[in-house]
Amino acid sequence: MLRTLRSRFIRPEYGAEWFQTQTLDLPCGEDRVNLLEGVRLFDKCIGDLTAFISVTGDYDPDVPGSYPIFYNGRNIYGQEYRTERIINVVDGTPPALELYTGEGEDEIAVPSPGTAAVNDYIPWCVWRDGMINGDGTTDVKTGWEWWNNWFLLKPYQGFKATDACGNVDCTPSVSITGDGKLRESLEFMSEATAHLDETNPWDLRPYVLMDPEDEEAPEGRYPIWFSYKDNSLNEAGGGRIVNVLPTAPEIVIQEKTPRKVECGNETADIAYPAPDFFDRSEYQGEVWQCSTDRNDILIEETGAAPLLNTPGTYVRHWKVTNALWNTAEAEFSIIIQDTLPPVISILPEKRVEWEVGKPFSVESVATVLAEDQCDGVVDVELADRDNMDFKSPKKGVYELVFRAEDRTENSTTERLTVFVETEMIDPENDPPVITLLGARSVLLECGSPFIDPGASAADILEGDLTSEIKTTGSVDQWSTGTYEITYRVEDRDGHSDEAKRSVKVEDSIAPVISLRGQAAMSVQLNNPFLDPGATANDLCDGTVGVTVVGVVDTTKAGLYTLTYTARDGAGNEAFPITRQVTVAGGSMEGEEFREGEGEAVEGEPTVKVRVPDLVLEQYENAPAILAAVNLTSGGIVYECSKEVPEGLVISQNPAAGLLVESLTPVSLVVSEGPCACGCEGGEELSWSGIFLGALALLVLLAASFGVGSGAIK
Repeated sequence: MLRTLRSRFIRPEYGAEWFQTQTLDLPCGEDRVNLLEGVRLFDKCIGDLTAFISVTGDYDPDVPGSYPIFYNGRNIYGQEYRTERIINVVDGTPPALELYTGEGEDEIAVPSPGTAAVNDYIPWCVWRDGMINGDGTTDVKTGWEWWNNWFLLKPYQGFKATDACGNVDCTPSVSITGDGKLRESLEFMSEATAHLDETNPWDLRPYVLMDPEDEEAPEGRYPIWFSYKDNSLNEAGGGRIVNVLPTAPEIVIQEKTPRKVECGNETADIAYPAPDFFDRSEYQGEVWQCSTDRNDILIEETGAAPLLNTPGTYVRHWKVTNALWNTAEAEFSIIIQDTLPPVISILPEKRVEWEVGKPFSVESVATVLAEDQCDGVVDVELADRDNMDFKSPKKGVYELVFRAEDRTENSTTERLTVFVETEMIDPENDPPVITLLGARSVLLECGSPFIDPGASAADILEGDLTSEIKTTGSVDQWSTGTYEITYRVEDRDGHSDEAKRSVKVEDSIAPVISLRGQAAMSVQLNNPFLDPGATANDLCDGTVGVTVVGVVDTTKAGLYTLTYTARDGAGNEAFPITRQVTVAGGSMEGEEFREGEGEAVEGEPTVKVRVPDLVLEQYENAPAILAAVNLTSGGIVYECSKEVPEGLVISQNPAAGLLVESLTPVSLVVSEGPCACGCEGGEELSWSGIFLGALALLVLLAASFGVGSGAIK
């Protein structure tokens, strides 16, 4: 509404002007006043002339200054009346400064000038990671771009200023001081963290917690002052204290307790959890977080992976280090535990029948196996016979108790019930019974023929049904693996029984290496040497590859050794053999060489070797053993022997342990097994004896012939 001026009279005077100047002070920004309200012009002769007043001049209530206002009046006689008034628009109110906590949303009252108003918090990594928004998140920026867009320092988002004189927007003219120190500190930290590597993280704590120019400033606190001064020198100001917070790394594992896994459980998860890594600071309920890219933090992981079939506690340890050298550690355990006992299987039935007095064996009626989830197949023991006499069972019911235990001492038992001629025997409906001859499980060396020991079958009513047994399955003696032979018999009433035999073919014999050419060879200096090589034969795989180790350098005189090795498909390694190659034609330390094909000549030193012990060795292995020490095979004589198994060496010549020259032949006497003449109790027929007897006979004949010749002469 318009203000009312103080009333006054303008008194006309004939023939003269009359003035009176009056000054009126009005606060800037207040409502306009009505310049005519309360002003009157009165003539003593004519009376009230207010209606004839005119006003010239005006003022701006929002602009400080002095404004002259002129009032004019005239009577009926033409006389003019005039007066002047000065209106002063005075600016005595300071500007209004508003600081915001979140991009212009929440206003904070500004205290009196010279005091800090707001505490703001930022992490030390704000420069490195980007601009901090009002909600604590960051936008990735570079250089000064993030700083110029930080809402705390950006007009209208972090602050706003208005002049009370006309509510004029003064925000662009607000001056900011004190931000330079903060900028310099954070800029230095950014440069330092750019050099972060895994071996030398920078320790930036001194730059985070200290204002280098103000030793009295609290640690990590940077004051920033906002101020504005209008044309009338009225000033408004407000401050923020920016608190730079150090951060600490944190490792969060969602799985809170150690994971327990049953040993051998193939469906169990034994992978360690993937932790979440943070680098953050929490203050007054607000969380500030720094980047945790692999270039921003250092993560170390230690600890072996769990083994599903090996009980124990496996621990993975994590250690994380941030750029301030603050660390955090965490670990997670996976416990592989074995709490389940083995499982005993009795096949085909847990209830069997037997005859009184007939020798009993468990193998003849059932297969008892135990398997543990962690340990696999474990041993089974007959823990309790229930006083059953296996040699001559008496009539009764017996509970045979079998027990199995794994390596962590989890145990279990199972029972086999044996009815010895009880009322349960029903000849009419009793099935025949197959009894395996020989072992239920057979281990066969690859290449050895499988001779099926067969089975027998009997029925209570029909008697011996062995001839009715049908056998299915076969064994390939040249292929390793497990084969199953099934025996089945059926009586005339259709009752049947079945038994199975497991045959495992394995390869445990190593191949045998044979040299091509001599075990000792020679070559002239600077002449090429062609290695004749070697062959290797395996009982199961046949011919296998041979690897030679060693090189003959024919440019240097000397003695060189070539070693030949071989391995079959099952991993059996052959006994290595060697070849000695002499490069002759020059001289070398300790030896003397002459022209020729490398044979030893007079003056050439001899090489002595020790004879190996071949007694009770397989004769097939003898050549390789002799060649390994640079000896050769001599003659082989076969003799029958009850003590030494067939194919093994009975004796040798020269004897074991003697020192002989290299390439000396070694003769062997090999066993043919027991004699076939049937003369046990007497001396066995010896081929060596026959040979010696024949030799003696020849000597006698020669001697006799010599004597006779002398008589004739």
